[in-house]
Amino acid sequence: MNYKKEIAKLAVRRKDYFVLITTLNYLYKTLEKSDLPFMFTEPSQIAIILEMIDLGYLDRESFNISREFGSITGLSYNGAAPVTEAGMGAWQRELLSKRKKISRLILIALAAAIAGIFLYIL
Repeated sequence: MNYKKEIAKLAVRRKDYFVLITTLNYLYKTLEKSDLPFMFTEPSQIAIILEMIDLGYLDRESFNISREFGSITGLSYNGAAPVTEAGMGAWQRELLSKRKKISRLILIALAAAIAGIFLYIL
């Protein structure tokens, strides 16, 4: 097992966690009862959702898992509140981290622009 590759995969998947949390919050707020259950059929999405349930970021009771011969064939969202407090905390920490990165980039760009203006004047 190549641990560096596995850690890189986890880092990529971690970014997908927060996209999925945003999507599930949107579904929770906007789906009508007649539109439920909402099916997830993409294997990569199902894998991420199951991983997030294992981590405690998503509530197990919000999803119905379809199995056939021991393997998971589908996953559906039943309309209950999907994100746990741990998941919301992780999502908020990720948003704060992104804001800090954007703020740093803006400050660096401003400093570079100001330095360029001073060099041009001199």
